[in-house]
Amino acid sequence: MSSGPHLDLSRICDYTAPGRHHLDDATRNEFLSIIDEEADRLSELIDNLLDSSRLQSGTLHMEFQPLRLDTMLRDIPIRARSFDESLMIKVEFQTTDILIQADPTRLAQVFDNLLSNAANMHLDQM
Repeated sequence: MSSGPHLDLSRICDYTAPGRHHLDDATRNEFLSIIDEEADRLSELIDNLLDSSRLQSGTLHMEFQPLRLDTMLRDIPIRARSFDESLMIKVEFQTTDILIQADPTRLAQVFDNLLSNAANMHLDQM
């Protein structure tokens, strides 16, 4: 897995290097998919860096609202597979209707970061 913007950008450049313009359709589509994934990863990294800067400067805006945590956690297994199809997570509750005050966007970001880290560790152990 990549560890910074330079590696993400390098990977994108590798797939757009001169000499790769005469590819069959299947290979071209695969390369375009990889470029798209790496560009998304780079965009997410930049967003995280900007959020970190806002957090440190005290300007990070949060939208606290009532949120059903159990409903959000039920989506975790599906979200986990978007990071790694072999990553299996089981979520069980002893109670439902768990209401909290939270920013749903930021909380989803926390869960996505945890899932991404779990997927990366899983891949490192393979």
